[in-house]
Amino acid sequence: MSRKQGRLDAEKAEVLLKIMDLTSGGLDLDGVLNGTAQFAREISGADHAAVFLYEDDGRSVVPVAVVGPSGGSTLVGEKIALRINETSIFWKMRTYDGVLEVLEPGSLEDVVDLSQFTSLYIAPMATDEGALGVLFLGNCGPNGRAPGDPDAEAHFRRLFSTLARQAAVLISRGKLFANLEKSEEKYRRLTENASDIVFSLDASGRFTFLNTRVLDILGYRPEDLVGEYYSEIVTPESWEATRNSLRTCLEAGETQVAYEWVATSKSGETVLLDVRASVLSLEGHYAGQQGIARDVTEQRRMEQEIKQSRRRQSEMRDYLALVTHVQEEERKRVARELHDDTAQALVALSRRLEMAMPYVREQPDEACKRLEELGRLVDTALANVRRFTRDLRPPVLDDLGLIPALEWLVSEMQEHNTVRGEVAVEGTPRRLPSDTEIAIFRIVQEALNNVKKHSLASLASVRISFEDDSIKLTVADNGCGFDAQGDPAQGNPGDPAARGRLGIIGMSERAQLIGGVIAVQSAPGRGTMVRLEIPSNPGTAGQTTDD
Repeated sequence: MSRKQGRLDAEKAEVLLKIMDLTSGGLDLDGVLNGTAQFAREISGADHAAVFLYEDDGRSVVPVAVVGPSGGSTLVGEKIALRINETSIFWKMRTYDGVLEVLEPGSLEDVVDLSQFTSLYIAPMATDEGALGVLFLGNCGPNGRAPGDPDAEAHFRRLFSTLARQAAVLISRGKLFANLEKSEEKYRRLTENASDIVFSLDASGRFTFLNTRVLDILGYRPEDLVGEYYSEIVTPESWEATRNSLRTCLEAGETQVAYEWVATSKSGETVLLDVRASVLSLEGHYAGQQGIARDVTEQRRMEQEIKQSRRRQSEMRDYLALVTHVQEEERKRVARELHDDTAQALVALSRRLEMAMPYVREQPDEACKRLEELGRLVDTALANVRRFTRDLRPPVLDDLGLIPALEWLVSEMQEHNTVRGEVAVEGTPRRLPSDTEIAIFRIVQEALNNVKKHSLASLASVRISFEDDSIKLTVADNGCGFDAQGDPAQGNPGDPAARGRLGIIGMSERAQLIGGVIAVQSAPGRGTMVRLEIPSNPGTAGQTTDD
């Protein structure tokens, strides 16, 4: 290696070391730009040095670092975009390869006042992607090199060109880092201002990132969960469902996956999260997920309430139709009872009175005989009227109370059917509000009617328990039973109205009016049990459940 080449290599190494020194504190773009201009002035001995960067359109340059005597310069104000055209030196330098020397800059008219300089050196700051800007040196007097020394001139040009190229690499990287920091800051603002949980998982299912929204929704700080497996906060069923969804997604070669998490908050509450995630891959292998988890707990609750409300509306329409039908049938029955029994008896009584009148004076004995027959006819009519009124509303309920009324219901069932019945009372019986006793009586009446009509039972029992805070009642039979849960293949299995069991709806409505809860338990071949529970101080309405 020649002595000249060794000196050149040493100076190039100095340039590279200086460039490395510029980045020792990190890729701060402004620091790199100012340091490059300052270093260029030092190694050249020039009066002024500046770094100009092209804007994205290539038709403007911005002086981003300007250094002159004592650290200042009157070359041009920094950070002012200067519009250039085809006659500008800066336009030419976009495609120039090498160092441009201008010995009479005063004769040039450009976007920068060059008349103050006796000579200029301009090197393109370019990478493989193109020119980023120019490195500018200006001398107001002799440049310090011996005139006519070709070796010194060539050496300086190589050194200056090396500095420009290396600075371009640093500026390119600095821009990338600056853009990355801006993107990260934008992403951070977006995630922190998001109304949903933003998260990322690694390939093993551990959280690597969570935004602060997780604190509002689940009560955990992000740092509490980073590094933890998501299975720690979701139910085993959710964990298994997530794995299955992810497996299906990967097998199909898709990049988006959706699933639900039933999560447990820090306070122990259940939170339903709707998750949408992007699948991450590295060299063709699954590397994790980035996703958004939305709290849909309240939304699902409202959807369920709407669904239940619609179901109840449907049940109520069917129930009202049934009530209307029953009312009409009851009116027909009342009309028949009055016409066939009471009205006919009164007509017969009236006719016989007319027929008996002639015997009163002429045949007293015959008149007495006929009056006795009329008395028996009146007794029969009176018995029919009493039976009729008793069926409409048994007086025993008002006169003696609920327990005797229930015993009367069971005795009536035994008298007119083959079903044997029994009544059991637990606790200390007490009178209840009239509306409550009527509702309980009608519920038991409907349950026993179902036993008589549908159960094929031989035994039915009514059990009522008086407790301190509630009253519990059951009506059970040993009949054929039915599928209380319904057949899923028939659709809407839990809807009694859809299965034609409107009597259950009627009992439920009566129970709710007194703050009670009805539960129906049955299975084919295992009989049926209707359970009623009423709080001692009814407040909230109850509901019907099928066990």
